[in-house]
Amino acid sequence: MARLRNITGTDASQKLLEISPFEVKSMLFSLLSGRLLEDLSEEAGTGAKEQRTGMGSIRKQIEERRSMRRSLHAVKGSSHSVDMTLLELPEVEDESEESEDFQFGIWLRHRRIDGALNRVPPEFFATVWDTVRRFPRGLSINRIVLHWGLTQEMTRREIKFALQVEQVLNQISEPEYREMIIETLALLGKMDILLKTDRPNIPHDHAFDVDAVVKRANKIFVEHNRQMETIVMECCASGKRCDGAQGMCQHFYDSAPAGEYGTAHYLIKALMEILGPAN
Repeated sequence: MARLRNITGTDASQKLLEISPFEVKSMLFSLLSGRLLEDLSEEAGTGAKEQRTGMGSIRKQIEERRSMRRSLHAVKGSSHSVDMTLLELPEVEDESEESEDFQFGIWLRHRRIDGALNRVPPEFFATVWDTVRRFPRGLSINRIVLHWGLTQEMTRREIKFALQVEQVLNQISEPEYREMIIETLALLGKMDILLKTDRPNIPHDHAFDVDAVVKRANKIFVEHNRQMETIVMECCASGKRCDGAQGMCQHFYDSAPAGEYGTAHYLIKALMEILGPAN
């Protein structure tokens, strides 16, 4: 409130007491759902205005920047002699630092919001039921086991099973790590397609450790970025620990779910290493 109206904290507290419960509810919903309040000016008489933080537009900006970089690299690699300084765009250079700061943390924040709101993909619990049924010793999540017997006691779409899964996920204190576990569970439900086999190397003597998949994916991510000498060299790739949840790289959490360098790419690689076809 103080930041949006450019007033002191004391004045903001007083203003907060003056607005209606509905406006308070709208503000909280806007913040939790990833929106920003743009204008709360009473003098304007317009009330609370909301504006999307712009996941779509931000992604468009990122893709445009990547496309421009690819074009520049393509010109550099061509046989024609071109003065690359002529290809630089001043307006992009002027805004590069601000733009990079603005883009950093988008997906990390997105995952934190989704995790805090306990969001899951469509058909998620039914997919987890199918996955648990395939593992004789169940799935271990955050050192808590979802036993195979649950699939014998409860049906695929039974609310009790969904509550059991939700109870396990709620034990994860970091919302971004919870979202990474959810992404892994969603991919586990498609392991036959991802591994291109109907005989994955499923363990029969212990519960399958879902956390191990996420940790392995993080290691693959760090190693890959070390080879490419990306921004990860400033933290985990150089041996320094960043403040990512569960000791993992914060840039891993801040990666898009899909794409060539998305988290799904590294999670699938980790699954292939751990659940490779049985001999």
